[in-house]
Amino acid sequence: MGVNELQVIAEKVMEVAKSIDNDVEKLPDRRGGETHVIPFHPRFLPTFKYESLKIYKVNARHISVRFFTNIYDNLIVLLPDLGIIKSIRYKGKDNLPMEPFAVGKLVIEKGGTRLGEELIGSFITYGNINNADTINPLQSQKFFFAILNMIRPLARVKMYNGGTKAFIFPSPMSLTCLKYGSDTIYLAPGSSITLINYRKAISKKVTILGESVDCLEAPAYFISCKFSQQEDNLAPKCKPLGPFTSFTPVVKGLTDELVEYAEKRSPTLTNLLGILIFGSGLVCPCSNSSSNRSCYLLALSPGVPYIPELEVISLLAEPVTVSWKSEVQSFHFQLYLRVNNEYVKSFTSKVAGTLNYLCVRFNAVDEVRRLNPVINSIKNTFLWEDQDYVYMLAPPLLMYSVDCVKGIERKLSSKHIYPLLDPELRNMMPRLPLANTWLSILSNVRNIVNNHPLGVII
Repeated sequence: MGVNELQVIAEKVMEVAKSIDNDVEKLPDRRGGETHVIPFHPRFLPTFKYESLKIYKVNARHISVRFFTNIYDNLIVLLPDLGIIKSIRYKGKDNLPMEPFAVGKLVIEKGGTRLGEELIGSFITYGNINNADTINPLQSQKFFFAILNMIRPLARVKMYNGGTKAFIFPSPMSLTCLKYGSDTIYLAPGSSITLINYRKAISKKVTILGESVDCLEAPAYFISCKFSQQEDNLAPKCKPLGPFTSFTPVVKGLTDELVEYAEKRSPTLTNLLGILIFGSGLVCPCSNSSSNRSCYLLALSPGVPYIPELEVISLLAEPVTVSWKSEVQSFHFQLYLRVNNEYVKSFTSKVAGTLNYLCVRFNAVDEVRRLNPVINSIKNTFLWEDQDYVYMLAPPLLMYSVDCVKGIERKLSSKHIYPLLDPELRNMMPRLPLANTWLSILSNVRNIVNNHPLGVII
């Protein structure tokens, strides 16, 4: 596995991420002037400071040089209209809501302003911020957890002489970055099934994104999965990766549950809400020791509901075209996705075996499979199935159809309903281009996975 190959993958991730940024900039116009955002973690709000230089030419002989100190806050958000995670940066004196809100403008700054130059995955709003009264908090929480199961980092794993070399890349769907001093720092916010071995935790002061923070450093392990062709079928393969450096900030109200596990010296297996911090590059080697600090995991919160059906949908599901025809015009829309039930069952079984292995090896507390009523609520809200397939509406439609997915499914299967005459379908139609955009984004990410080939960190 050569350096050139890793660089090619990193360049492709960046290329797709920039294409997604272009789609994001068009969102407010497509949504009729506003788009909604959901804060990733309301209590996690890093502040950054960097120096900028501006040169003024006074006349032919004199040049004036001025230095400026820029301070900005950075809020990581989920964008429901595209089912992706990005960030908003703004001057710290402006207070953004910590609950879902609406923005009228999302721009990748290209000219250099008080908020800095162009930063991949990081947008400015020019103050176009409003309340989002139309979003139900419970609805947005379900949607947030569901989409986290569909945005995962990528992994290149290769066996050699009985050992393993593994490299992790951010997903273009969550790649964002920050400016600190002269450094650009790449981040991949999201969730992943993670085992943190708090039995080996060490308390220390660590500089996290420019701030000195009391942290617990502990080795962490991920699971990489992919589907491989076996005869006439696709079979899942899963492999633990690690150890990997993780830091848990000891901050009251931010990481209380994780700190409690650490105090008990309990290795913990959980679907973790956190941020992979890549530093100045997009390739993170997963070394044979946890001493690699060129990139690390920032652990924030345990217990994100894990839903394997959504994982398999993001990896393998195919879009289903729904058509209606009248005497005047016809409609052909890709409204939802479906995946073979057998793939879901085999994937779930393989993941369960890998979780069992990690729990036994580390004598870990299993938070992934702890009874969680939210899981069934999410599945009943967003998914439906028949004997052969599991189905889901495209994410840009889910957020605004959460109470009527089953009803929509029945209508989609009916050839007697004309969409412009049905209130629910008519209200959904303006968002159909967003569904097509999301499907295009998903296809581009899958192409990276399939062409290289890569696994995903589940």
